[in-house]
Amino acid sequence: MKIYTHLTEAHRYHIYLMKKQGFSLRFTAKTMNRSTSTINHEIKRNTGKKSYRPKQANEFAQQRHRQKNKHIRLTAEIMGYIREKLKEYWSPEQIVARLELDKKVKISTETAYRVDIDKRPSIVDTRSRPGGWELDWLKEMPSTSLQQTLRYLDKALKRF
Repeated sequence: MKIYTHLTEAHRYHIYLMKKQGFSLRFTAKTMNRSTSTINHEIKRNTGKKSYRPKQANEFAQQRHRQKNKHIRLTAEIMGYIREKLKEYWSPEQIVARLELDKKVKISTETAYRVDIDKRPSIVDTRSRPGGWELDWLKEMPSTSLQQTLRYLDKALKRF
């Protein structure tokens, strides 16, 4: 199994020179021990207004790396903010967008959903009463139609 490593500025200069000399993407990839699709993707993503230039390509790549979501630890303040907005019937998408604007924190919408699920009572985890375990099932369930879900819940609740 190959381990993926990011292209360096030296790699980008190599791509530039091979491209300038008219070598194919496949040959360029082979000389670098990389996939042809990696080279193609690099050129498509990092070509500026004029052409592919290695220094500019490296700056583009670094800028994208700086802007991507980083793993953050949810603080009590952020979790409280999410819960407060969920109580006000904000969607997780709205909460995430507002967090990004106001608090300069990037989280996924799934994280916002999980904060809401995590605050449920501990009795739900014991599955000793109806109602809680259905939510666990819904959380794990692949996307299906609403009617199928409602039919399943109706049958499950009739057992109690």
